[in-house]
Amino acid sequence: MYKVDLPVEQSLEKAVERRRSAETVRKARIFNTRLRVMGLDLDALNRQVQEKKRRQNMEIQRGNAFDKLGEYHDKALMQQDIDEREKRAALHTDLTQYWATHQREEDSHNADLKCGLKGAFRITIPEGELGPASMKFFQGEGIGEEQRRREQMKKTDRDLRAQKEDNEKRHTGAKHRERAEKLKEQHRREERENLAEMQHTLTSDMMTERSEAAKREVEGGRPPRVLVDKWKGMSPEQLSDIHREREEQRLEKQVLLQTPPQDNVMLKRFRMQLGNSNS
Repeated sequence: MYKVDLPVEQSLEKAVERRRSAETVRKARIFNTRLRVMGLDLDALNRQVQEKKRRQNMEIQRGNAFDKLGEYHDKALMQQDIDEREKRAALHTDLTQYWATHQREEDSHNADLKCGLKGAFRITIPEGELGPASMKFFQGEGIGEEQRRREQMKKTDRDLRAQKEDNEKRHTGAKHRERAEKLKEQHRREERENLAEMQHTLTSDMMTERSEAAKREVEGGRPPRVLVDKWKGMSPEQLSDIHREREEQRLEKQVLLQTPPQDNVMLKRFRMQLGNSNS
């Protein structure tokens, strides 16, 4: 019998190829000394670098978008301002034209007085037939008007100056009061500090001459150490101990003087034995 090569299924070939690729990648990772010893994951590092670059690009694009949006808003506001100005100018032009066309001074009811009867409407009724309602100017009207206007302007100026001076006085007074209050508070604070310092000085160890201030505790059960720079003399208890010890010595010496010599020798021996036994 002849051996017949049977076709291999395509899925099996893909599985074998996939396993071979995975094995190749695994061997490359295992036999890479730098990667195996130092433990660096180059793929992860590259992904991190790419991610950082992507974030930076996004930040740059976002910043550019915000800049463009700001420029757009600035241009829109400038255009709106220009439109408003043009609109106001057009309205002013129309209003001026309306005044010049429909509200001329020559067409007013007193144009004959202001324009010297040039182009004014002339009354054809004789003056003798006109009544008081047709009168426009009266005798004595307008006398001293310029003087009154100047006096009124002076009075307004005086009132404004008085208001300004009053405001300045109030402002200055408020400043003076604030400064005086600050000075009072500063004086009160200084007085409190001085009183506190005086009380501390009067009640300090230097003034009261406390003997305890010259002692410093020493570890190990030893007696307190005397601080020479703070020592103010012995305490009453120490003086009392000295006086008591001196009195005991005096009495002991008196007893020795009154005791016969042989008894003194025996007493000295007894004291020596007593001292040796205590030591």
